[in-house]
Amino acid sequence: MLSFMHKDKGQNYIVNTAVKRYLWPTVFSVASVPIAQFIDAVILGNFLGESGLGAVSVVAPVFLILDAIQSLLSSGASTQYSIYMSRGKNKEAHEVFTLALIAAFIVSLFICVIAPFMVPALVDLLGAEGDCKIWSTQYATILLMGAPLLLITRLMAEFIQNDNEPGTSMRGALITNVTNVLLDLVFVGLFGWGASGSAYALLCGSLITFIYYLVTYKRRQARLTREIKISKLWSALKQGLPPFSLLIGSALTTFISNYVLLKYVGVSGIALNSAVNSIFCMAQYFFIGSSQSMRPLIATFFGEGDAVRHRKSALLMLRINLSISIVFGTIIIFFAKTLAQIFGITDLDLLPDIVMALRFAAIALIFDSVIFMISYYYQVIQKNLLSTMIVIMRSIVANISCIIIFTSLYGAVGLWFGRMSSFIITLIFTFIISFCLREKDKSYPLFIPKKNTDFNEFRLSIKNEKSMLTDIFEGVIKFGEEHNVEKNKLTFINILIEEIFTNTCNHGIKDSNEHYIEVLIKVENDLVMARIRDDGIPFNPLEVLVSEEIDENRLGLRIVKCLSKTQKYDRILSFNNLIVTV
Repeated sequence: MLSFMHKDKGQNYIVNTAVKRYLWPTVFSVASVPIAQFIDAVILGNFLGESGLGAVSVVAPVFLILDAIQSLLSSGASTQYSIYMSRGKNKEAHEVFTLALIAAFIVSLFICVIAPFMVPALVDLLGAEGDCKIWSTQYATILLMGAPLLLITRLMAEFIQNDNEPGTSMRGALITNVTNVLLDLVFVGLFGWGASGSAYALLCGSLITFIYYLVTYKRRQARLTREIKISKLWSALKQGLPPFSLLIGSALTTFISNYVLLKYVGVSGIALNSAVNSIFCMAQYFFIGSSQSMRPLIATFFGEGDAVRHRKSALLMLRINLSISIVFGTIIIFFAKTLAQIFGITDLDLLPDIVMALRFAAIALIFDSVIFMISYYYQVIQKNLLSTMIVIMRSIVANISCIIIFTSLYGAVGLWFGRMSSFIITLIFTFIISFCLREKDKSYPLFIPKKNTDFNEFRLSIKNEKSMLTDIFEGVIKFGEEHNVEKNKLTFINILIEEIFTNTCNHGIKDSNEHYIEVLIKVENDLVMARIRDDGIPFNPLEVLVSEEIDENRLGLRIVKCLSKTQKYDRILSFNNLIVTV
């Protein structure tokens, strides 16, 4: 066996490189939603007092419902987009993108029209009173009337992330939040517009981001198409059901929490919940973002049937989520009092309760990070029923039951002790049901997939050094002989590897850093499939071969093109991906 095949660095290079490109841009893009709420809560709490801070908590279900609708439309659709692209089904991928945009526009337009009539009744239902009711009504009405802008901008951000442009998605989120902060200070602090000013600031930030996404649209692979089938939208909606259920459950939990706190604690309890919930959600959305950053990877490798990369991505997602939750949890535990004071809470009677609630929330984060990883993983691999069951248990059944029980016993602090308990119960439920399903059907995947046992494929991760070519050729020949592959096919594959490898080393890699090129060879019946993947600059060798001019340097590729059965190139996960069948 070749020595370079056992080097972990080479074997993990594709996954690690993709993670570096996707992780923090996606985390920041996803976290921009609770960051916006956090900014509004801090500014309204300091300028308008308890009533302003309470308004953010009262309107939180509105935010969550908008997020839920966006997730229903974009989460499943963007995952299916990645799966279709990984399988070379670009037409179907464009259909999903088009249908998601059309559905988002129709739904958000409906919300915009009914908002002025729906909000007053909704605010009454949420239990707001006095100034808090006035601020809540203004804030919610303006946000819901801006639903088309908010939903479509966020949907575009998710597709942009899955379309090899996580940096563009992150820059859009940065534009939204910087604009939101600056205009919040102007509209609320300088002009005195109250909660209305905060809502207008968020919409202005979203508008500028929307324009930015339109300007950069030509760089992306996703395209609108007239040829659409509604059945594909239904399939995408089913896959988006788990995150939709999660956010709807969170909205319901927030509503019940406010109602219970009003009953047992009063308006100060809602203000306390607003502060704790803002901090918890901001921390929580960071590991939601890490889970979403892994979704394009897992969806792509799942679509390719690549169990090795599939497993590595899932395990990496678990480690990242745990790390994020532990870091945030530690910060919250040690700086709970300081965080409470940031929101303008200085009441000495309320301060001990919020500090205790924050510490329960910090512990709850660790359990919740594992739940999110498992539910996202099952969603991506299209086990939608199981993923939905997990999030319903987490967000509704266990959560609401524990909140009602513990809040009635311990007041505001009991709310967060109840949430922590519900996450532990959900995690136990998840382990039990996963193993029960595995016992019933041995082919059913656990939340961490099994190692690949396909002996009909040969995978190499090769350092970008030309001295490696001899060993590569020997490895291909040895694998081919073991699987009775015709020698002329092996020769064609070696020519292909040499051409792509040489081009990548000479022209594709522009820095002096160490890179790896991945070669996968797979035998299927009488066909041999070769896939070459590298992280060089975009280069499609098939476009070069369209030219009528004969270039001696491209002669090897021309031979392979003439004698191979199929050839396909895609730019996937920011990698060049060439697949040839002989």
